[in-house]
Amino acid sequence: MTHLLEVKRLSARYYTPGGVVRAVDSISYSLDQGETLGLVGESGCGKSASALCLLRLLPDPPGRIVGGEILFDGRDLLQLSDREMRKVRWSEIAMVFQDPLASLNPVLTIGFQIQEVLRLHEGMTYRQSRDRARELLGLVGIPDPERRLDQYSHEYSGGMRQRAMIAMALACKPRLLIADEPTTALDVTLQAQIVDLVKELQQKLGMAVIWISHDLGVIARLAQRVMVMYAGAIVEEADVRALYHTPGHPYTRGLLRATPHAGAGRERLASIPGQPPDLIEALPGCPFAPRCEHTVQRCRQEVPVLEPVGPAHRVSCWQKDGLAGGAG
Repeated sequence: MTHLLEVKRLSARYYTPGGVVRAVDSISYSLDQGETLGLVGESGCGKSASALCLLRLLPDPPGRIVGGEILFDGRDLLQLSDREMRKVRWSEIAMVFQDPLASLNPVLTIGFQIQEVLRLHEGMTYRQSRDRARELLGLVGIPDPERRLDQYSHEYSGGMRQRAMIAMALACKPRLLIADEPTTALDVTLQAQIVDLVKELQQKLGMAVIWISHDLGVIARLAQRVMVMYAGAIVEEADVRALYHTPGHPYTRGLLRATPHAGAGRERLASIPGQPPDLIEALPGCPFAPRCEHTVQRCRQEVPVLEPVGPAHRVSCWQKDGLAGGAG
């Protein structure tokens, strides 16, 4: 079966005055139509950089994609011209960013910004685009959409701004929606509303979703499959149930222990000791070794390979055979 998205050995670097940052380090994964993939990890692990690569929006300079393939519906996006790639953005792959206030233009109305996408990519007239923009605002649950079209981003609440960004992303009915930590700045109630909204819209439109987050609780509600990143690389990939019940990588286990869950009472959350590695300095061995309680000599000398440990479950760890079980 042909995947909607297939990423092969994708690598990206940031060229800074301090050295070359290995932002994305030879990652490979696939995504099918209608599927939701959760992408998790600490800040700086490469989640957002890998997503920006899919749209070829990695800021250049200092960023640059240095290797790999991004096959979307059989086409390698890295081989498209800039003009061809502009047609892919919004119409086939759309992205919702973490901070809608920074993403929306403060001097243009919300309606104008949604209509601009529709006119550029769908060739709609002013009236057609306004009618569609009003329909989209209603679709994402914004009340009185006709009036709201003529308002500016500062007149929207935080939750409504994020809904407006989702409306804009859905304007051209993309086949893939990338959501880069879209609920981080919202309170718990609004987070739940946005997650439920995306799930509902996905079922209506049949699109695939990549949901990026550091919050495993949000991912558990939304994704069918989860990919864990550390130091620019994938360290574990599994369906959501397997990942939460039988995590195979010490880093994943640490993330789960640090996640609050129902029934935990006043139990203190565990933290992962140490700091994420400096991605400029290429150390031998597993990048998680300095923070891992299970490290042996081989971990410090050889980089582990992402290998199957069960059906649709891959782990990159030399000690994976001795770590079977729950999150502890």
